[in-house]
Amino acid sequence: MGFGDFIGEPLFLLQNKRRGLRKFIHSFKSELQNYLKKYVTALIEVIPEMTLTTGMLFLYQHQSIVAGLWPLTHPSPEVAEVLQNEEFQGMQVDFYKLFQQTMEKLLTD
Repeated sequence: MGFGDFIGEPLFLLQNKRRGLRKFIHSFKSELQNYLKKYVTALIEVIPEMTLTTGMLFLYQHQSIVAGLWPLTHPSPEVAEVLQNEEFQGMQVDFYKLFQQTMEKLLTD
């Protein structure tokens, strides 16, 4: 077994792993796209002035807001402990209240 064989086999395995990962990602994104189209169609039924483009944009904004608000409103135990200090009392955020206000703002602008 030469050095090329020693390097070649792991590289082959890595390339196969990456091909498998790309295939999985492609499959995941295709499924996600189908769900997004269904959700946008449902939104358009409720909000007729919404288009496919604005509906997709709304869904991306919605997901971004959830992704950003969740860690802000569900801090690690260490951060939660620090936030209990009187000087940080205004920094606690209610996820549902802020989420609702943000969604209403997005839908009315």
